[in-house]
Amino acid sequence: MSQLTRSLCRQLRVVIKKALGRIKPDVRVIAGPDGLTVQAKGHQHAVEYHDSQPRESAELTMPFAVLEDVQGTKDEPVRLYCPKKKVLAATWEDRRVERTMQYSLPKNDGTDFHKPPASYAPNPPMLLRALHDASQCTDPYSSRYALGCIQLRGTSGRLAATDGKQLLLHSGFTFDVSEDVLVHGTEVFGCSELPQDVAVDIGKTETHVVVKIGPWSFFLALGDGRFPRVEDIIPSFQSAKTTVDLHPDDARFFAENVRRLPGGLEDQAVTFECNGTIAVRSKTEDTQAAEIVLTNSTKTGEDVTICLHRRNLMSLAEMCFDRIYLFGNQNAVLARDDYRSYLFMPLESQQAIKPSEDCLLIPSPFNPRPSGTFPRPYNPTIPMNTNPNAPAATPPIEETANNQEALPPIRRRRRTNKSSGVLEQAIAVRDQLRGTLAGIKDLIRSLKAERRSQKSLKLALDSLKQLQSAA
Repeated sequence: MSQLTRSLCRQLRVVIKKALGRIKPDVRVIAGPDGLTVQAKGHQHAVEYHDSQPRESAELTMPFAVLEDVQGTKDEPVRLYCPKKKVLAATWEDRRVERTMQYSLPKNDGTDFHKPPASYAPNPPMLLRALHDASQCTDPYSSRYALGCIQLRGTSGRLAATDGKQLLLHSGFTFDVSEDVLVHGTEVFGCSELPQDVAVDIGKTETHVVVKIGPWSFFLALGDGRFPRVEDIIPSFQSAKTTVDLHPDDARFFAENVRRLPGGLEDQAVTFECNGTIAVRSKTEDTQAAEIVLTNSTKTGEDVTICLHRRNLMSLAEMCFDRIYLFGNQNAVLARDDYRSYLFMPLESQQAIKPSEDCLLIPSPFNPRPSGTFPRPYNPTIPMNTNPNAPAATPPIEETANNQEALPPIRRRRRTNKSSGVLEQAIAVRDQLRGTLAGIKDLIRSLKAERRSQKSLKLALDSLKQLQSAA
């Protein structure tokens, strides 16, 4: 007999489903003096959970449906045993009521689980988020390049991912491999069930790259194919025409409120305006324009209005970039910090939405910047590869930070008229609602009077019928 807990079954269900996709694999449970081990394999990836606390020796294979049926939020025990041949039973308590379900015992496929690597290379906890962000930038349906894979560069300790429309590079890791390898992307690294503050170990076998996070080990199948030379398309940030310093509070506010803009996340076009103030504007055929105003963010350089994919801006904000480089309204947008570069292409400029007096404003709360902490001068400790053929432009921001004459003056668009226009619009809407409410009350009174008249008429008709009968 083996014993799990309902909360562990819930974690296993979520993590295995995220790691292996739509398939529902059989789950192998091994208990003994070395602890508890739970294993599941898919077509490309595999998952292993290990708890080192000693247990009574037992081994069985159960269908994935057991995890779905017994999962819970509490540490209530779940007993797994075989009451008869080829039958597996699970017994647990649900709200103080004992429940038992039986399942057909899965057949053993005769294959062993993947062997672990001989050694692991330790990495900081941020690798977990880096793998998640990289997986979001892959395209599993691409056939021309291996765009469904993440590239791990052992010599430089960098990972790269692209779907042909966006690109992410992240340096600062140790992969313990001597060559560049490709691994298929997965959504599992975004699971909240995984520990977020522990070291992430990376190892490699002949068939898999193994990512170990606390008690979890993920076996990622090695990919093959041609991965594009992504370094050649990264522009030099020094040639940017406009630089946006994105305040972290504004980034969080945008990520939390982007759904308040007209249209859904699938309605891709939004207008990103840098004209003194920083605003993200959206509009649909059925709604008026609305824009999120990033009150605490600033820009230097030329004014620019560019049309972007809504999901790219969401990814940029969720990845906590604080500096964005714009190269014109037709060129790629680059977000960059000491370790990362995130590049994506804009949409056609004809889709940009122009400002209007009736535009609904959603300003972020004003938060004065801590002195000397933001914006910080860009001083990369690990330089990223850039395109050596990129056109030269103005000196780097660091060299002009102390020379105010070298920078064009910051022009802020006045919003006093727009604010008053919005206030007048709100008052007009209020008055209109009051008028509508008064009209509804009049209609209700009329309906009541009509009902009384109909009732009186019915009484009169009934009286006439009675008179006719008497006559």
